[in-house]
Amino acid sequence: MRKLYFLVGFLGLFLSCSTPQTKEDYMKSYEKFINKVKQNHGKYNVEDWKKADEKYKNFTGEWRQKFNDEFTLTERGLLLAYDSEYKIYRLKEPLLDVIKSFKYDDYDKLKEQISKYKNEKAEEDLKKLEQKAKEVGGEFEKAVNEIFKELGIEEYEQ
Repeated sequence: MRKLYFLVGFLGLFLSCSTPQTKEDYMKSYEKFINKVKQNHGKYNVEDWKKADEKYKNFTGEWRQKFNDEFTLTERGLLLAYDSEYKIYRLKEPLLDVIKSFKYDDYDKLKEQISKYKNEKAEEDLKKLEQKAKEVGGEFEKAVNEIFKELGIEEYEQ
């Protein structure tokens, strides 16, 4: 009977350690995961990609849903950038296809979030988003700038 209690306790501890417990843990873990894929994607074999795909599903599915109501606009933008980056490495699509995917699939979601923050007069969040977009660069930065223009939001000085 003690073995059963020990096993159940160990499983609980193991599962709690592998699943992010806070939004901050989730964001840090997802960033580490993306960086690991970025550094090692060229060495991945079929098994490595299966493991990475499973973890990616967790980050974009169950784990994200757990914290979905807590994400700021900046964090949502960063998540979209991470998602796009993973797709680049995983699918090995030409960059243009990923960019098209970002613009048509994620653009509207991002625009909806930015519009919500504009309507709530959350200027600090918009400033942070603009700064993060400049850090991430590329198509994400272009998309944020286009959305700002469409919604009549002035760019903030750094």
